[in-house]
This record gives sequence, structure tokens and C-alpha cells, in this order.
Amino acid sequence: MTNGQIAMQNGQANKSWDKQQLISLAARQSSAVSWRHTVDQQTILNGTVKSGSINCDWQWHYARVIADDESQVCFDVPAGMTCGLVFDGELDLQVGGLAHCLKPEAPLAFCFVNALPVPVKRRFKTGVLVHKFTLSISQAWLSAMNLEPYLRHDKVRFVTFAASDQYIEAALSLSNVPEPKNFKCKIQQMTWVNTLLEAAAKALGEQTVFQQSVSPSPPVLEQRLVERVRAIIQRENILLEDIQLDDLAKSLGASTSGIQRLAKKCFGQSLLKHIRQAKLANAFTAMKERNLTIGEAAFMAGYKQSSNFSLAFRRAYGLPPGVILKAQ
Repeated sequence: MTNGQIAMQNGQANKSWDKQQLISLAARQSSAVSWRHTVDQQTILNGTVKSGSINCDWQWHYARVIADDESQVCFDVPAGMTCGLVFDGELDLQVGGLAHCLKPEAPLAFCFVNALPVPVKRRFKTGVLVHKFTLSISQAWLSAMNLEPYLRHDKVRFVTFAASDQYIEAALSLSNVPEPKNFKCKIQQMTWVNTLLEAAAKALGEQTVFQQSVSPSPPVLEQRLVERVRAIIQRENILLEDIQLDDLAKSLGASTSGIQRLAKKCFGQSLLKHIRQAKLANAFTAMKERNLTIGEAAFMAGYKQSSNFSLAFRRAYGLPPGVILKAQ
């Protein structure tokens, strides 16, 4: 947690923050907190913010806030899928240059899919309630689950649909449970995620004409990097230690530092970390579907030593890989 987030939770005023920085902190809050904060004696936001991660592939965020001053926050969303729910109030978004103002009379679900990073602007209006939940699903996990067809579009796909009782229950459950400590709790969380994902996938599949971003096509280098990284992730016979950033950058005609900056924009994290997590997700799926041994799964994930694979697996999923094999 950053010092700024700790200060917010302790109610400590910090006059070095401007409105944009404060709202950015609120949007990225790392744990539950109810707060009312001021900058230079002026209240900006009031309400409750919660967020957390289920594993390295799923990040959720819940907010029920009212702004005392009109502002907006801008950030990039890495490639993947975002499922959401507006309980009430108003959610004013601009995704990839296309505006979406959601003012539901009843809870309204939404979803957008982006194959490459997309800029998002979220606007706060004076005195207007924003009560919403979002779940971000990484591109790596979608690829590992053979859901890549949803990502094979250059433009952003954004849909809204009626939220079922099951969808609402899943969103509330994810935002209200503590960090799971055992296998049973994690399975329950995966069930809730599956409920959201199935509803979003159905809405995307039934949409005949998708609303698309008016932003220009992504730069060629971004596309080439995503394609090259996707190929590396899908190869089962490549070790993590054999991946050389210098060689990858040279093949793309860019510098190593430039590729690292671009990877941060495309994937929301460093290039090697993204590849490591994606290959780990592939191994996790293969263990469940193909009944791999731990040694076979370790090699698929790019590890020479099974002990290193087991350590990385536990850090990512909170459980040793042997538990998955026993469950199977």
C-alpha cells in the first residue's frame, strides 16, 4: 500500500495532493475504507471504496461515492475483459474515446473487451452518486481458457445488458468476502467469477453490431509486441530463463527500455512478469484438464525445477499445485 493510501485511511490531510491525484488514489484503493477527504479545506469525495485481487488474473473494485466537486480521472486499462455492474446512481465513462453514461433505473450490467490497452476517463459530477462494481480479467487468463476470440478485434467492444439476480449476487459476494485462505473459498470465488463471465460472454455473443471505439487503430509496434508475446506464451517448450528481452526488442526494431515501457502499457505490468503469469495460468488449466504431473506442468510454465514452479504457483494461487491434482 502506498503512503498516500495509508494517509487517506488515517484521515490525514496532505495538501500536496491535487484533485486528480486524490481521485486516482480513490480509484486504485487497495483495501476497504470508508472516508471523507479534503484538499485545501475543500471536500472532494465521500463514500466507501473497496478493491482486491482473487489471483493474479482477476482484480475487482467496488465504490459507492458522491463527489462534492466535478472532476475526472484518466487511466489505461490493460488488454482483457472488464465486467461491471451499476447498482444505482450514475456512471459516466469514456472508453477508448466513446462516451457511455449509465443511469440505470434498475441494476445494469456492462462489459467491454479490449485486445490492446485502452484509455478510460471516468467523470465525477457534483452531488451525483456513483455506486458500481467492476471485475477486470487479464488477457493471459482469457487466452489460457481459450477465450481469445473475444480479443480478436482491433476496436473496443462495449455492451450493456440487464443484470440477473445471480449476476447481482455474484458481484456483491465478491466485494464482501474476506481474502480466501483455503481451497474451498477460492473455488467459491471462481464460481462467482464464472457467473459474471458467462453473462458477459452471452451478451457479447448476442450483440450483432458492437459499439466500437472511435480512437485510431493501435500502433503497429503494439500489435507486433502483443502477437510475439502471445506466441511465446503458447509455446510449451520454452524456459523462462531463455527469454531474452534484448533479442525480443531487436527483432521488433526497438530498444529494450522502449519495449519495457510498451509492455507496461499493453499488459499493465513488466514483460517478463506478464509472460510468467500467463504461462503459469496455462499450466494451471492444463493440470485440471489434462491431468499433468507437477514436473510436466513446471516444464510447460517454463521452469527447470519443480520446486521453483511450486513456489511460484503458491504465490499466484495461494495453494500448492499438489492440491489441484488431489482435487482432480
